[in-house]
Amino acid sequence: MVDVNIKLKLKEMLKLNSKTIDNRFDVIIDKINNGEIKKVVFLLGAGISVSSGIPDFRSADGFYNNLDPSLLTIRSKKDIEMIKNNPTYLLSSEFFEKTQLPLLETKRSFILELLEKKYKPTLTHWFIRLCHEKKILHHIYTQNIDNLEVQTGIPQDKITQLHGTIDKAICHFCYNIYPMNDFYEHMKNNIKDIKDEDNLTKSKKLLCNKCNKPGIKPDIVLFGEQLNENSFDETKDADLLIISGSSLKVSPANKIPLSVPIECSRLIINNELPFIPDFLEPDTFDLFIEGGCDEKFLEFASYLGWTDDLIKLIKKNKKNISEKSLELLLED
Repeated sequence: MVDVNIKLKLKEMLKLNSKTIDNRFDVIIDKINNGEIKKVVFLLGAGISVSSGIPDFRSADGFYNNLDPSLLTIRSKKDIEMIKNNPTYLLSSEFFEKTQLPLLETKRSFILELLEKKYKPTLTHWFIRLCHEKKILHHIYTQNIDNLEVQTGIPQDKITQLHGTIDKAICHFCYNIYPMNDFYEHMKNNIKDIKDEDNLTKSKKLLCNKCNKPGIKPDIVLFGEQLNENSFDETKDADLLIISGSSLKVSPANKIPLSVPIECSRLIINNELPFIPDFLEPDTFDLFIEGGCDEKFLEFASYLGWTDDLIKLIKKNKKNISEKSLELLLED
């Protein structure tokens, strides 16, 4: 474990790209510090959890580019080809209703590791928790199913999990909630580990204890299922929308930036600029900061004068932050 005698590498971390330091950034900082910004809404994607060790979906090292459907329990060659051509088909309700096992095999390691608390919240998650401590966190909309926001102690009622969560099991067909301990044991003992080539385990279907169909899965939203698009009420009063870790290629998350009031500032902290139709127009206070989430939120905290508070919060929770995130706070 990394030593937690934290000293910030301020000279390195305060080097914001000069292109991002403009009047819009100063305005956002001033409005937070003088109390004009009272309600901050976050829209989060997989990129904020990468430093916890969880791979994202669409990058070169992400889930889709490393998927080998031939390792899964799939009988139909046509289905294998469909997954090769369109990996999202594997995570679709149409395919799950045909066969349960490929989804469970694909998610096995991720589910077990999350339930065993292998993954820890990142510095970005703790910055958001600090916003809650400062009483400016209004709401979080997350596309992530890893539940890491909850692990920081942010109240569940401040979080909308747009794509569901991994820490609950449910029947796809009758919506019966399945005992989580039983789900964990079945995943561990009766679903093959596709990462282990020497593992000869044959996956077994998991039947619902109510309807007796093979429909038990994590309580996540599959492609083709309807998401709740009436859940954006918390954006109506937002003073600042912070978007991070998301490509905004999936609906309804990509509608959230358009649902905030006209006077609401929109700040994107991301490796790339996602498409938002009216973003960065001259009469807006929109801002794009390019770079890794943890690095840029650490810089953001520094400009806000929150560095000491962030360090204190992390020290109190030193066993509950990813090592990669923690290393950003340490001298070599």
